[in-house]
Amino acid sequence: MFRPFEELTTTQLPGSLTELGDAVEVTLRPAPGSRGTEVVVSARDDTVPAGRIRRALRETRSLLETGDVLLPAGPPTTTPTPLNRPLRAATRHGREGGLL
Repeated sequence: MFRPFEELTTTQLPGSLTELGDAVEVTLRPAPGSRGTEVVVSARDDTVPAGRIRRALRETRSLLETGDVLLPAGPPTTTPTPLNRPLRAATRHGREGGLL
């Protein structure tokens, strides 16, 4: 993330990464070439799914870089229907995988 290593500590990280508490281990280190900070998160045991860790890491990164969690646009209607079920599922689980 594009934030100087000196500005961050593992105890002050915002967002849902800190909500995982002692279930994960968070390590901060300077990124190569003075390009910010690397945040490494690993589960201490198998109680936290990898998708939840990825979502928490994405949200924390977004908060640190922009000050807000950027979410995809939601379904065009607030009424759940069988036709918008796939879109609701993709929106709900879309931040759990892929590249960071």
